[in-house]
Amino acid sequence: MKSIIKILLITVAMPVAAEDGNFGERVRFYLLSNPEVILEVFAVLEAQEAEMETASNAALVSDNQAALFQSDAPFAGKAEASRVLVKFVDYRCGYCRLVHSTVEEAKAADPGLKFIYKMFPILGPDSTLMAQMALAIYHELGQGAFLKAQDVFFAYQGPVS
Repeated sequence: MKSIIKILLITVAMPVAAEDGNFGERVRFYLLSNPEVILEVFAVLEAQEAEMETASNAALVSDNQAALFQSDAPFAGKAEASRVLVKFVDYRCGYCRLVHSTVEEAKAADPGLKFIYKMFPILGPDSTLMAQMALAIYHELGQGAFLKAQDVFFAYQGPVS
């Protein structure tokens, strides 16, 4: 914080310093003598960018609330739960496979959570086919069959036909 104050003082003194012709050299000297200032500036910038990204994500969720939370998507947990997590799924995705067991643990640990599963097949035709199969199972055989099929789909690593 002290360094930011120093930068502000330098900025305020800019018109006077610019008149004496060596302002650039003085700023260079200061930064070379106090390189931690650059790290502080980057930290402030990163915090501002994170804040803007959080606000942008909140706006996206708000703008798409109906599509995210009030659709006919497969789910696990209570239909009218007070806390809802939306999980985007691609059965061919390594990260989705890794998080699957964590989601299963969370479901067991907190029965008050509702998990909504959104098919998001981004890894090619096999992903699309598996998403179509999962949705067909859900619509034809129900939630229980869908949840069992998910375990199988996440464990399966061969080609899909």
